[in-house]
Amino acid sequence: MSRTKTLALATATAAAAALAIASPASAWTGGAITANLSSPLTVNSSIGTATCTSSTLNGSVTADEVLTVSSASIGGCTGTFSISVTPTNLPWGGTLGANSVSITGFQVSANVGVFGGITCIYGGSLNGSVTGSAPTLQASFSNVTVNKVSSGSHWFCPGSATISGGYTITGPGL
Repeated sequence: MSRTKTLALATATAAAAALAIASPASAWTGGAITANLSSPLTVNSSIGTATCTSSTLNGSVTADEVLTVSSASIGGCTGTFSISVTPTNLPWGGTLGANSVSITGFQVSANVGVFGGITCIYGGSLNGSVTGSAPTLQASFSNVTVNKVSSGSHWFCPGSATISGGYTITGPGL
């Protein structure tokens, strides 16, 4: 084999190896996914703690790990004061990788039973870890800080809160 052909073959092999390394580790098929709460969702703030026992996130993921949460529900919340939580500002974006998850644009409105009932709105990005492999993943968030959204929040609401919880993610998109 001539030097030119050998060099061309070596270059092509190196380029193919580089592309294989650069591809996403998850390589999802892309499509619909559902995340169901698997460990309680806990919200801590300076006015108390709330624990929610049910939550479902529905959306999709692409083969390039782009996450879209198109609908969400949170329920079964109890705490220091009565509380109901409503996801808002959907859809949320983010990424779902083989080892990490990020939800951007996250926002919830909480009606807290203090002073006859006040509304506290919190938002931000949730960053967590992922374990397992398709068709079932476990995502967990631990003490992730979200900030008060001034517009629509009562003045008494704390400036931030922390969120912890876990979800089981399944679906044909994995």
